[in-house]
Amino acid sequence: DTDYWQKIAQSGDQVGAYLADREARLVKVIDDVLPLVSAHRSFGGWFMGEEIDDVNWRRPGASATLYSYVHRLSSYLRLVTPSAPITISGFCNAQGTADQLQQFWQDLLQAAPGVGIVLFQDGVGVHKLTLQALPGYLAAMRSATDSTKRQLWSVVEVFEQTGGPPMNSGPFEAVPASFTRVLSQMKIGARSEEHTSE
Repeated sequence: DTDYWQKIAQSGDQVGAYLADREARLVKVIDDVLPLVSAHRSFGGWFMGEEIDDVNWRRPGASATLYSYVHRLSSYLRLVTPSAPITISGFCNAQGTADQLQQFWQDLLQAAPGVGIVLFQDGVGVHKLTLQALPGYLAAMRSATDSTKRQLWSVVEVFEQTGGPPMNSGPFEAVPASFTRVLSQMKIGARSEEHTSE
């Protein structure tokens, strides 16, 4: 959905209407796709395509709207495929404290018991987090997933953004990151995954 970021930046009622419409469209897609994939041994579960950030859901009422949407959609996925894993993705812009990020994700995951795996994009390649800030935010995500008994997977960005928003108004551009930086990211991510949820 190319309008996703624009739509979730709207006022509360508009975001709620957008997510309700999105949910209806996704349920139809799920119903259409399910007979094709459910019998395939290559079907490994569902990935909810929303990338949950720490900016757009801070407005009053916005987080409750998001929690309700994620609850409804993940509950539907759990209903139609009771044993299939459900994964969701998020990232951090460092717009709040690590404790705020932990509480936000803990509340989201408590509202959506069907979600079992959280992919946390480290944001280093797009300059959202630095190597120095990443461990604290990743630890906050680890606390949120541990406390709700979910899995946390660290997604390492292996590129360096060179153009596009918010750097400039052009298209997104990137080059491969240095191996030294990627290795540092991998070490930080590996430390966060050493503690697994029980």
